[in-house]
Amino acid sequence: ELSARKNETLLEYASLENSRNRMSKFLLGQNLSDYYFIGIMEYFDEDVKQLGELMQWREFKIPKINNNYSFKSQLPEVTNAERLMLNKLNADDIELYNEMLTIRKKRII
Repeated sequence: ELSARKNETLLEYASLENSRNRMSKFLLGQNLSDYYFIGIMEYFDEDVKQLGELMQWREFKIPKINNNYSFKSQLPEVTNAERLMLNKLNADDIELYNEMLTIRKKRII
């Protein structure tokens, strides 16, 4: 079965029930406001620094082990139609992500 999965398209993978809205399913029934801190990957350095301040950690450096620049250049282009379908398949995760961004924005202000 693994070899068959290698040839899946992005939309074939994204259409699988266990691939859809993964974070929303993982957090089902939980309230984000109950968490002390929520970080977002796009803001990793900033968020880890802020978490360190909140936790009163002594100063530290975040090592850069893998920046994924070479990996990103190998990714295929996603068309607007594919992006719309991905958004539809993962609407709950997009809503969750936007809620996390709102929480993060309030934390920074």
